[in-house]
Amino acid sequence: MSKESRPARFHHAFFVRYEGTVREIITKVGISLPCGDYASPDQFSTFFAVWDTGATDSVITPKMRDVLGLATIGKSEVYGVNSFELVDLCLIDVLLPNNVHVPQREVTVCDIGPGPADMLIGMDIIQMGDFSIANYGGNTLFSFAFPPFENPTNLYDKANAINPKRR
Repeated sequence: MSKESRPARFHHAFFVRYEGTVREIITKVGISLPCGDYASPDQFSTFFAVWDTGATDSVITPKMRDVLGLATIGKSEVYGVNSFELVDLCLIDVLLPNNVHVPQREVTVCDIGPGPADMLIGMDIIQMGDFSIANYGGNTLFSFAFPPFENPTNLYDKANAINPKRR
């Protein structure tokens, strides 16, 4: 099938504009017990999640595990900057702010520090789409799209296109 005759892919996307520049990207997410491929948004409980490109995998807090009554499905080794821990693994479904349902995610159960977040979204989920943070006019704009676009934004090319040419 040629590129021209292929049906267009539907992209789910969202953006959040934060007042001021922020040091953490926090959004609401829906979390549920694993519920299959076709989940309704009302099956999910709402929590806050911090998006962390420095985390390989996603994490939930012990509080979230207890609130949802999640079963432990195994153990995993977690390495932090200054620590190592053997922690529980749970299986959850995630509903991103753009209503993309990410089923059957194995997540570790760890404390993630102070703040409102009960989940850390790691690269296991972030790598499924396009992730962008921009700071302009004193505000932070965060956007995420799934699936990734075929024509990704390249900031190097964008800068070279508007910068004066050197002789």
